[in-house]
Amino acid sequence: SVTEEIAPDVLFCPGNHYSALAAWTKMRLGRRCPPIVAKISNALVRRDHGAAFAAAYRTWLRWHPHFLDELVAMSPAMADEARIEMGARPEM
Repeated sequence: SVTEEIAPDVLFCPGNHYSALAAWTKMRLGRRCPPIVAKISNALVRRDHGAAFAAAYRTWLRWHPHFLDELVAMSPAMADEARIEMGARPEM
């Protein structure tokens, strides 16, 4: 049997809750990782979190530009929130 190697041109992260998998994939594949595009689909500011969890979550969000190559926001307001909370580049 012949085994084909899977070599996607891009990886799509379908929402905020999958970003940990995107980070793991980038770490695992390193330079061999194709670009990762993530959809920002949920509010990044969570008022339902306690202070300690909210601080940890903000730190986690700040790591996203290090492993995501592009972001797709569902609205201009969500794009603004990504720039503020994640430190995402405007062109991202």
